[in-house]
Amino acid sequence: MLKSFAQSAKAAGIGYGFYYSLTNNFYLNELSMQVQNTTLLPGQAKVTQAQFEDIALAHLAELWTQFGDLAEIWFDGGYTQAMKSRITALLAKTQPNACTWNGYGVGANPVRWDGNESGQPPGWPNIWSTSCNGAYGQGCSPDSPGASWYPSGLDATLQANDVWFYVEGTPLNSMSTLVAYYHYTAGANGVLELDFAIDRTGQVHPAHAALYQQFGNWIRTCYSHPVAIASNAAGSMELELQFGKTASIDRLMMQEDQTLGQFIIDYQVWNERPLRMIYILTLFF
Repeated sequence: MLKSFAQSAKAAGIGYGFYYSLTNNFYLNELSMQVQNTTLLPGQAKVTQAQFEDIALAHLAELWTQFGDLAEIWFDGGYTQAMKSRITALLAKTQPNACTWNGYGVGANPVRWDGNESGQPPGWPNIWSTSCNGAYGQGCSPDSPGASWYPSGLDATLQANDVWFYVEGTPLNSMSTLVAYYHYTAGANGVLELDFAIDRTGQVHPAHAALYQQFGNWIRTCYSHPVAIASNAAGSMELELQFGKTASIDRLMMQEDQTLGQFIIDYQVWNERPLRMIYILTLFF
């Protein structure tokens, strides 16, 4: 099944990855990072904490070596400190370029969970690409003590009420809700990760597919053809954006090249006539 999934993603030119929980496992009786010393339910295996960790590392080794280059790896709930050194070594050996969700301290490209799955992250609109001491949530500004690179990923569902797995009859979020999700996440320096809940046939349900397409069309229609665009030189603190024609504007997109980190910590925008806007940036060095 995993091989078929990887092959299908490659054929479509889509990056793919795997979610694996190191904190909860029903079959191995692991809950909140600890094997439970309780009466086993049918189907559960009796293992020690050390055995669970060995089994989990073996699973990860298979996932990370048998299915090609992964775009992202999810450590949902994180990982135990006891497993940190072995996970770090395995990741560096097998998938050094993968983004690691909740992978602070083990991967070269960690992604920070924003703190909820509501579509509006805590601390909005101040979502930083840096975090202090690896904490999840809104992060902290790059001029804060202990700040390090840890950009924000923001996960939400197409189905309403935070339903991740396909459930027949579950209502879908409205387009207005999805538009709000986009502005709360991508519009606030985060990356929106919107789920695909595969139905019982192994496909994306037609109603879901139609809404995904509608949402994608809205993003392209709204943001692919700006009325005016300009960029400033590295290190400069002021940018003037001029319009060559009369235009009606209801939103602005400001982007920072973060290949060397995040440096803009504040900004102000002035609208002046005739038809120009002035951006004043506060930079951190």
